[in-house]
Amino acid sequence: MSDARVPSTPVPGAPVRRPPAPGVPPPEDRGAAGAGAGHGVDRPPGTPLAGAARPPRALGRINSRGIATLLKREMMVYVRFWPMSIGGPVLMTALYLAVFSLALGPQRATEEGARVLPFIAPGLVALAVLQRAAETCTFSIMIKKMEGGLTDILGAPLTAGEVVGAYVAAGAIAGLGTGSAVAAVVLGWTGTGLAHPLLALAFMLGVGAMMAAFGVIVGIWAEKWDHVAAVYGFIILPIAFMSGIFAPVDALPAPVDALVRLNPLYYLIDGLRASVLGFDRATTSPWLALGVVLALDAALIWAAHRLLASGYRIKG
Repeated sequence: MSDARVPSTPVPGAPVRRPPAPGVPPPEDRGAAGAGAGHGVDRPPGTPLAGAARPPRALGRINSRGIATLLKREMMVYVRFWPMSIGGPVLMTALYLAVFSLALGPQRATEEGARVLPFIAPGLVALAVLQRAAETCTFSIMIKKMEGGLTDILGAPLTAGEVVGAYVAAGAIAGLGTGSAVAAVVLGWTGTGLAHPLLALAFMLGVGAMMAAFGVIVGIWAEKWDHVAAVYGFIILPIAFMSGIFAPVDALPAPVDALVRLNPLYYLIDGLRASVLGFDRATTSPWLALGVVLALDAALIWAAHRLLASGYRIKG
């Protein structure tokens, strides 16, 4: 019998193994050269080949770098459009103060007249904070939805909670920045000081976070700019003016004062008034007002997170 090997019959569908080209090592021997070929070093076992896809980067439990990047992006927009985000509210507040000063006339020199402008000052600051915080988030999301830029955020390695957290932080900081500029004008105009600065800061941040979360909800829900205008023009503005900004609740008629006390913005404005003018100028406990702010913060942030995580009106 001959010692020559009989070629095996190929199995149908099995890959055909071709002999390597002259000078090329077999596939089982190429791993030793791998990425180190041409460099005089061998590739250690487990090292990916040159040009191979890298494994995903470990981001940890919280992608802090992604949150900071999104926050920085929103803050750059806020600063870039400062005439609208800061200049507009400051001018509007100055007009309010000018109108009330002219309307009081000689009565401003009386004891009652001298108490009017300091009373409305904290309400004007709160109004500037809540409007800027809400509009910062709503306008950003709406513009991205209209221009198709929302896919950049949805495709980023960020969870729904991280995206909402970045937007809420951006809105709160924007509200605090605008509110601080308005407060400087208001306090300088009325000659009023800050009775409790840290409490005022807590209320401004709390109001900003609450309205920023509300702005995220509106931005996700709205499909066109008419929806945004309807929410802010027919819901937020009337609620804000019916929150005791320009008149004490105790001076309102019986049915109206009960409705005002049901308004959550009433507690925000009254708490800020207590931190600016003193606890004796507030009609409710500032600690109760702070508790209402924190509860609304938690509820609205949770709602914004659930809405974004569900993909409502975002994912096709």
